[in-house]
Amino acid sequence: MRRQLETIASDHGSGFAVRGRGVALGFDCQKAEIAEGTTRKAFEKGLIVERCKSADQVIKVMPALTIYSETLNQGFEIFEECLAKQ
Repeated sequence: MRRQLETIASDHGSGFAVRGRGVALGFDCQKAEIAEGTTRKAFEKGLIVERCKSADQVIKVMPALTIYSETLNQGFEIFEECLAKQ
């Protein structure tokens, strides 16, 4: 998961970072507006993610421990698509 998120971060510029450990990770957008737009669009596409940190600039990624890899990859595709539209 971390590698996938780090790849997404590097593909979309230097303003993003991955935080956390294990399967509880956060995607730091640095700007609340980017995180808000991404989470809103993701929800419209059926992906539930939420924002956290003091300015709501981090998107939490916390999948179920028993998630299938295909489902996880589909979620990352939706996430990246929504991030790209910001």
